[in-house]
Amino acid sequence: MIKLHSRHCLVTGADGGVRSLDVDAVRRDLQHSFQACGIREEWSADHIALVIEEHASARTGPDQPPLAEPDLHAMVCALLAASGFEDVGRQYRARLPAGAEPVDPDPLRPWDLAHITAELTHVIPLDDEERAAIAVRTESALVTLGGRLARAELIRALGRHFMQQAVTEASAPTADDSPWLLPPGAWPLGEVAGAECLVSAGALRPLPVSRFLPRVRLELDLVRLASASGAPPLTEIVYLPALGRSLDCINELLVQVRRVVAGLRSSSRSAAAHVVVHGIDAVVSQIVLPQSAAAGRALQREVRALIEGRLSARDDAAVLVTFR
Repeated sequence: MIKLHSRHCLVTGADGGVRSLDVDAVRRDLQHSFQACGIREEWSADHIALVIEEHASARTGPDQPPLAEPDLHAMVCALLAASGFEDVGRQYRARLPAGAEPVDPDPLRPWDLAHITAELTHVIPLDDEERAAIAVRTESALVTLGGRLARAELIRALGRHFMQQAVTEASAPTADDSPWLLPPGAWPLGEVAGAECLVSAGALRPLPVSRFLPRVRLELDLVRLASASGAPPLTEIVYLPALGRSLDCINELLVQVRRVVAGLRSSSRSAAAHVVVHGIDAVVSQIVLPQSAAAGRALQREVRALIEGRLSARDDAAVLVTFR
């Protein structure tokens, strides 16, 4: 299954207006928040930002409203707390602009499992199966507390608690207490023909795989891929086959890394995959140089179709593709 999204996901602001999610702004705020707590590496900020992007992407469609901006920030703080970075979460919250915090009244309402699940969708960016398990735990806690009415914040707080508990239960201890299943530089590149060359050329950038919400992610730079294929301008007959070979390489690499991650997690379930594609506009305007604007748009569509066709899932996990 392919989930192909444009470069923009939608969020609803505090003023009620719908706008594009600025993932880079979220990432910058996270990086500043980590740095304020003395943490200089950028991988953790990237991981949290990409999880948020993936969740917002899944909610972009006619059947679901866009993610509300206050819920987005609450989700970031919940992920940070579950990852053991509550101090970073406090720094992140302090950076929020006025109006970004929820201000709606939170009345007591009747609750059932469906209501709990709907509330947790706003703050827990997990897949449906994982969220359902946490909703059941939350329901049991509410039954123990007694009462037929509950505030949304109580439900969400319980959900965040059980998400953090689930992370603790799922994360096997390591000698260095590393947050990564696969740290930076640990991808099995040598097992896939051509992968090392693409990484050396800067066309592929594998990202580390987190113990918390493990995702198999890599970035594909179409401009650097074109540069590795020859000096510009390139003809389509040269560039498109090179792109196709690279996508086949990525597909095989995702399969291999998912296998490794499944073994490290002692789980038969495949981790979700996310490929971030950079430079689709630049490669058409600077490298391939079509003869007209119409030809350029047609080439972009062809490149997107090629990516969609080649990055097909070979197991039960989806491949999310986003364009930047």
